Amino acid sequence: HTSTVTAMCTSDSRQKVASSDAKAIIVWDSTTCDQIQVLADKRQRGVFLISFSSHDEMLVAVCASDEQTQTICIWRLHLGDSEPLLFQTLPAGDERVHHCTFTSSSSKQLGLFTLSEEG
Repeated sequence: HTSTVTAMCTSDSRQKVASSDAKAIIVWDSTTCDQIQVLADKRQRGVFLISFSSHDEMLVAVCASDEQTQTICIWRLHLGDSEPLLFQTLPAGDERVHHCTFTSSSSKQLGLFTLSEEG
């Protein structure tokens, strides 16, 4: 990484580890420590949450677009896509995403957990 690591996660299989900084997410082989893939999109800034899907097929990231908005990026890992499958800006408001996870084994449902500023 070229700056401070802001998030890290392991896949369910424990074969992959992902780490992020302000500009990129790096997917690593957990046994060899080799880089498998670098995920970056010029629109993403300040990645602070990352999570693998259950079969290591996809990775979701929650990024800070600016002080008011957050974005969700989803990448397909097996295809080696250089562009995110989904890049979605969340509406600005009092609620911020504090946890994200794929909620089914088919990698088709995503759970976003928010907290309001009031708690």
